Amino acid sequence: MMLGDLGADIIKIEPPEGDISRMGKEQAPGGVTSAILNWNRNKRDMVLDLKKPGASEVFLRMAEQADIVVQNVRPGVVDRLGVGYEACAARNPKIVYCSMAGYGFSGPYKNKPAYDPIIQGISGVMTTQTTKGQPRAVKKHYRR
Repeated sequence: MMLGDLGADIIKIEPPEGDISRMGKEQAPGGVTSAILNWNRNKRDMVLDLKKPGASEVFLRMAEQADIVVQNVRPGVVDRLGVGYEACAARNPKIVYCSMAGYGFSGPYKNKPAYDPIIQGISGVMTTQTTKGQPRAVKKHYRR
């Protein structure tokens, strides 16, 4: 999002079922979730099922022309899919490859999924936003 704000050409790879931030009850006018509007501005989307044969080759051909690859899946997933740093750097030695993981790359939670509501819950942020004694996720709302 921020690189796009600075003028970068960004292609976001999504699985066929879409990004989890596309799902949700609260949507802005036009049926687009507020998360998509917020986090995916300035990005072009591309559906690519990296679990399918040949899909990693499509990704790697794109990486040959890229300056940066940013990935944020659980540790080890990109390597199993054939699009980790080693595979990308073999095709493009100048690539900058950024890996992020919600709980880091070591420790007992490293292989757990980390979406915003999960992080808010485990960190205690939800307890600061209670309604009738029940914790709530911090959200951004759009009015029609």
